[in-house]
Amino acid sequence: MIHFEGDTIYQNNGKTKKNWAVSAFLETYNVLGEEPLETQNRLFKEIIPIAEEYYDTLSETARIRYDFWKQIELNRITPQTFTYTTQVATTIKQWELTISPEGLYYRDISGSYKQPNQLLPQLISDFWFYGPLWPIPDLYTRKLLVATIRNAFIQVGSIASYKHFQLFEYPVIANTKQWTSGDYHASSFVIVRDYGIEYGDQNFHDGLLFLGFFSFEHCLNCMDLATKQLGQQAVSEINRLTQPDNKPVTNTSANIISTKPTISNERSKQLYMDNGGQIHYIYLDGFGDEYHATQADEAQWKQELIQKYTERLQEETNETLLASLLRSLAYHNVTHGEAILLNRASTESLRNRQAIFMALWKENKSENAVTILLDFLKEKNIDSYWHDYAWTSLTRMPDSQTARNWIVECLKGNNERFFQKALDVLFVWSLNGKSGLTELLASGQLSWQNKINNPEFYQTITTLQQIFTEQNNPN
Repeated sequence: MIHFEGDTIYQNNGKTKKNWAVSAFLETYNVLGEEPLETQNRLFKEIIPIAEEYYDTLSETARIRYDFWKQIELNRITPQTFTYTTQVATTIKQWELTISPEGLYYRDISGSYKQPNQLLPQLISDFWFYGPLWPIPDLYTRKLLVATIRNAFIQVGSIASYKHFQLFEYPVIANTKQWTSGDYHASSFVIVRDYGIEYGDQNFHDGLLFLGFFSFEHCLNCMDLATKQLGQQAVSEINRLTQPDNKPVTNTSANIISTKPTISNERSKQLYMDNGGQIHYIYLDGFGDEYHATQADEAQWKQELIQKYTERLQEETNETLLASLLRSLAYHNVTHGEAILLNRASTESLRNRQAIFMALWKENKSENAVTILLDFLKEKNIDSYWHDYAWTSLTRMPDSQTARNWIVECLKGNNERFFQKALDVLFVWSLNGKSGLTELLASGQLSWQNKINNPEFYQTITTLQQIFTEQNNPN
């Protein structure tokens, strides 16, 4: 349980009680311990307004964590599952890893460190800043995971979006490094594998008591914890092994240790542009090895892409392309796409206005799109395609307030054709499970004859509006 008092966060999980300053809370690795990932995600989002209030007092590290949780939209994370193996000598162990909007879940299929098939969770932000919690041997998979999470940032190019753990090719361990302390009765050990570091305890009577794991990234980015668990000697050696020519490791996406030839920047730009700046698609399509862009490259290409897409939004007439452009601009936090299309709609042909309506409704469920649709009913020929298209489209908009208001106006008005068409729309809405509508329609109170002959008809309209209100506020 978490509650807030000023700039202090109080945590009580039933076993221990802790209190944190906002800055310390954001800086601490695995601060919420074994709380379910769903709960952790919610609590970090709740802390953002408090952190914003005390932003000037936050450390640089805490500000980056703040930026992460403020900018991340977890629902934009594309769920994916990976299967892979780790190997020691001739022993092969199987793993499965799933990334989802909730977090990362490692499945220790072979029971390398836990019980067989045990699910091991990791918070997205802990993965982002500290690296894998459990083995992920393949560089390509780690790069794809990073690209997938980057896709979830609302503001592409924000501070946190480039502050993930460093990516590097793991060192080739010619001779296994091992440190042991204790005696034959009981001892602790640290072993460097080619996919990370194992540590544990054993004794003469029971054998292996405990086996844990640190990825190289986790070790380098959570040095205090690694030193506590592994010892200074082991950490120093790991730091040496994972740095090229003993140069300091920097926490940037450009720090990719590789012996592969440098790929032309033009190829990287082409991949960036072809995928609308959504980097994870480059990896999903299998071209991650060809993509080598710096943060500065991506910042420049992003501006070029936004300009290009904005210009195309003013010219395209295909609804699918328009929807794609809106989606891509929204990903880059550009909000003027809808305004551009609304301005176009005032002067375009009916066919082009239809494309604009479809794009706005598909991508944004925009009430302005419904207004464009209703303009088709101003056409003088009531038997035209545009009248039929408008009424048919309205049947698919039971949650639109603009559509509901229009139906109510038709029922109040004196146009019998529009009255009957509005009833047809309500009937379709009732088939979609909209509570209250079925009973009201079955009562026969909403009829043209009842409207003409019954002074209390307008009370029925009030009932309909109450049904709409209840649907908006089901609780």
